[in-house]
Amino acid sequence: MNDINKSGRIDLPSLEQVLAILPQPTPKNLIRRVQDAHQFAEEMHGNNRRNSGELYIEHDRAVARAVGEIGIDINTTTAGMLHDSLVVPLLESDKATRELTERFGNDVIHILQGLNRIMPYSMGQESENATQLEKLRRAILHAIDDDIRILLVRMGDSVEDLLVANSLPDAQRLAIAREASQIYAPIANRLGIWSMKWRLEDESFRHLRPEIYDELSHQLAEQRQQLDEKFNARVRQLQGKLEEQNIKATVKGRTKHIFSIYKKMKRKGIPFEEIYDLRAMRIILEDNDITRCYQVLGVVHHMWLPIPEEFDDYIANPKPNGYQSLHTAVYDEAGDVLEVQIRTRAMDDSAERGIAAHWAYKEGGKPSSELTKRVAWLRQLLIDIRDEGDPDVPADQRMINIDDLSKRIYVFTPQRDLIELPDGGTPIDFAYQIHTEVGHRCRGAKVNGKMVPLNYQLRPGDTVSIITSKRGGPSRDWMSETAGYTKSAKTRSKVRQWFRVHDRDENILRGMDLVEREIKRQKMQRFLSIEDLREFFKEKSDEDLLAKVGFGDVQYSQVTGAITLLGNKHLAAEKVEEKTEEEPPPPPPRAKGRKRKTRLEIQGLSGLQHRIANCCMPIPPEPIVGFITRGRGVTVHKRDCPQFLKKISDEPERIIEVSWNQDAEDEGHEVPLQVTAYRRSALSEDIATLVSGRKITLKRNKSSTNKRGVTTVHLIVHVETSDDLEWLMGKLRTMANVMEVRRQRWKG
Repeated sequence: MNDINKSGRIDLPSLEQVLAILPQPTPKNLIRRVQDAHQFAEEMHGNNRRNSGELYIEHDRAVARAVGEIGIDINTTTAGMLHDSLVVPLLESDKATRELTERFGNDVIHILQGLNRIMPYSMGQESENATQLEKLRRAILHAIDDDIRILLVRMGDSVEDLLVANSLPDAQRLAIAREASQIYAPIANRLGIWSMKWRLEDESFRHLRPEIYDELSHQLAEQRQQLDEKFNARVRQLQGKLEEQNIKATVKGRTKHIFSIYKKMKRKGIPFEEIYDLRAMRIILEDNDITRCYQVLGVVHHMWLPIPEEFDDYIANPKPNGYQSLHTAVYDEAGDVLEVQIRTRAMDDSAERGIAAHWAYKEGGKPSSELTKRVAWLRQLLIDIRDEGDPDVPADQRMINIDDLSKRIYVFTPQRDLIELPDGGTPIDFAYQIHTEVGHRCRGAKVNGKMVPLNYQLRPGDTVSIITSKRGGPSRDWMSETAGYTKSAKTRSKVRQWFRVHDRDENILRGMDLVEREIKRQKMQRFLSIEDLREFFKEKSDEDLLAKVGFGDVQYSQVTGAITLLGNKHLAAEKVEEKTEEEPPPPPPRAKGRKRKTRLEIQGLSGLQHRIANCCMPIPPEPIVGFITRGRGVTVHKRDCPQFLKKISDEPERIIEVSWNQDAEDEGHEVPLQVTAYRRSALSEDIATLVSGRKITLKRNKSSTNKRGVTTVHLIVHVETSDDLEWLMGKLRTMANVMEVRRQRWKG
């Protein structure tokens, strides 16, 4: 059974090898269940082969072994054996589902049904794009809420797919590798399953960066013999010293895996030759007395010279995935760097198998509270996806971006419960993490027994107690990220929700005032009501809309835009020309005998009376089109002019093609503009300063400010090209407090 198969693999397991890794002792009825699953899969597949070349049953045994090695439970191993057999059509039949449930149990069928929800979105199954990744993310979120074992089987399947992917077409092979690298390896890391994490990382790296992988693999192999001789001598030396101290421990070596070496080279910007910790020494204490770890640390530091900046205490401050160990680095007698890890047997088991170390192994067992916390944390990871992944990975190929683990800290409650916070988290973040009501009533905090301000940044290992009041609520300052009181967006969201509910009446009044003032400012009182805006924003009631406007969930600019849009529709329906604001005077008269060379010399209109449309005032080289009027010749509009587009919908036969005369001398163009700003009294002077030094002349500049502090400036500017005009309007829009910049119609 272990002979080389058509996929080129030589380590495909037999059924006996799968059974040998089951947790001991395993009841005979559960062993028979795995055997029955193997028989069922073998009958379903026969001698059919996968695209990669191996028999389906060979792949199923391999996945069952990969899952079984984690040691989660028999049902997960059984599901691994059946994952290719019980596909969607079988499990969609109620009768078949009942029969299979009786045969293999509820848990197994439940896991397989979850897999069937994930697999259609796998990047190796369908086209690979951002939409597909989003669907896969949602399917994984559902699986996490449903049963984490669904993901464990899928990760085992992914590992086995990578091992035979060389025989697949390049597009499918690379898709499988990216899915493993961007999705399942980070999940394995979050779940603390180191044994699966490094396999997913290394195998996907082998396909995605084959040249780098082969080079590092070759360099590592060249140094292996020399490394092993030196390293084994140090292992024997340390083992002997521990025995002298009557410390029962196992000392063994671990070689860095290739992707880990690559990441360190890239992070530190160093070549392979400068990686000195290719081998790490791991000390595993037989008992679970944590104090023994620190005793062993003293022995190591006494034997060899410690490197202070390389010491990390992950026992006192565990990593976010639950990893615990002491890490140190020392110089040995030859001056070589040795990396040493010290942990208990339980810590080692947890590091290797992650969540499996916290799972109840009995039939029908439920996950422990530790597993529940870790799964909830993983789910939050998938919800809070950020586009800050590996810069080498294109944005549309990013799925899960694991934030730097150094950006998380752990602090303690007075009862020594561990609370996870973002780096820079404050007592307020801590309070809301304990309970929302504790956060709302937080009035002070003690850290390590001393009073601290509420914007104090907590450090790893701090013990935090919160001082609360019986009544009252949060401060509005807590909603501001820049105020420094909160680091977590989740905290700020809870604060905002409090003010939405408790200040609803005040928010409604504030929203009412803002909406009524804006309707009045735009002189739309006879057309619009709050009911119109409520329908526009699709809110259930007027009060709901006003509360959102008053609080800021519906922004001022959205209200302004909605009123303008709805008002213009009413104006158009009644054919009432909008005259809401002061219009600029007509352009100054031209000097006698002087022609404006470009404005009216338009090819295609020779002998026809024509004029530039006042509504859009096109200037070269803006695209233009002519509209034949009744009795006034041809009016020239911009091609995207709203009034022109409305006219041609009724009378398209009156369109005439025109273009600018490129040979005519261009003396420039006068364009009226209106700039509106809030509390900007020196706006006219600032505009004059802005245009100085450019080929733009300020012909007229008149401003006025109303009692609400809104300043309106009417300009006439002389520009040579439309590019100059676009530059000017763009600069005006970026000026502080400017609300609107628009071209105006000429009066006349």
